[in-house]
Amino acid sequence: MTAAVPLTFSFITQFNLTSAVATLSFRTAGDNRVEVYLNGGSMLYGQGTANGSDTKGFASLSALQTVTTGFQLGVNTLELRVINASIYTGGVLTGTVTGEVSHTPEPASFLLGGLGLIGIAVVRRRN
Repeated sequence: MTAAVPLTFSFITQFNLTSAVATLSFRTAGDNRVEVYLNGGSMLYGQGTANGSDTKGFASLSALQTVTTGFQLGVNTLELRVINASIYTGGVLTGTVTGEVSHTPEPASFLLGGLGLIGIAVVRRRN
């Protein structure tokens, strides 16, 4: 019988900072190993065996982790890697970023807002 080859699943989220001063607070868990990276730098947190061969299954949430360095002005990338060498896998990352976060509307929001302004203009013109 051969050992299973570990598979790595990567989940990415991004946030935009108007200042490089911020705080990230998070908890995470995964089956069988979970790693968290900020902007492709060194690992912020790791839980489980390095090759993902831990057979204990899904671990409980980690203690609260707090990060205050490694941020950059503009877009920041937070990556959750789940490494698994068994049948089932999963990962969870929950937390918050505090600092000067820019909330950029998505293109659909611009379109909807523009249509609303056009509708108001048409109604006012008819009156």
